[in-house]
Amino acid sequence: MIRMTKHGESGKEIAATSIGGLAASIATGLAAGLPAVWPVLVPVLLGAAAVEVSKRIMDDRSARADKFVASAESSSGSSFEDLLLAAAADHRLRGLLTNTLRAVVETPNEWLIDRLAEIYVHGVNDTDRIDELLLILNSLNQLGPLHIRLIRLLAQEGPYLGATNVSGLNVWPVDHIESRDREIAPMLDVLTGRLEMLGMVRRIELRSITPKIGFGLTAFGHACTDDLRRRARGM
Repeated sequence: MIRMTKHGESGKEIAATSIGGLAASIATGLAAGLPAVWPVLVPVLLGAAAVEVSKRIMDDRSARADKFVASAESSSGSSFEDLLLAAAADHRLRGLLTNTLRAVVETPNEWLIDRLAEIYVHGVNDTDRIDELLLILNSLNQLGPLHIRLIRLLAQEGPYLGATNVSGLNVWPVDHIESRDREIAPMLDVLTGRLEMLGMVRRIELRSITPKIGFGLTAFGHACTDDLRRRARGM
């Protein structure tokens, strides 16, 4: 659950008083994605079942808010109140916060929520990098669950480290990817196509007795994964 401050306010309540507009409305309940007339129309048009669905959507978004706040505090070592006060004093941080909260609303993926929290924390720590962080945010926001599984796999130590023609790269051959995650295998071309387009992944020809194709994260791909955690913590 959300940590309470010494004044008895939760992080989401502080957001409402510290930051106006969309960011505050999302942070308060993460419900801005629903039409304003939704609570009125649902009971009339669809009955009790739809009311229950609406309630569960709101509960889901509140849980995502809890996760975002907890992750931001863990990454920064600061209270969420302090992180919000930084945004109150800087319009660029307010823009970054608004965009991260929009993304939190839409994703149930806990790994992505952690990365979104780290994006905001890193923006608080280094406002000169806000444009770069917005690019990372926009790229991550285009990924589905299988894209995320693939980049998390590629971020791990692969079978090929420092091969003669790819020195310094961590490379996963296609057959190793397919054997590690069989759900990814039939869609690998589609998944890598999107990740290559976003500049997160590169296709690499591995020289061996039988030439192979492999994939590795680019510098930007690393910036979108665990590098965010290190930056958010000032490492």
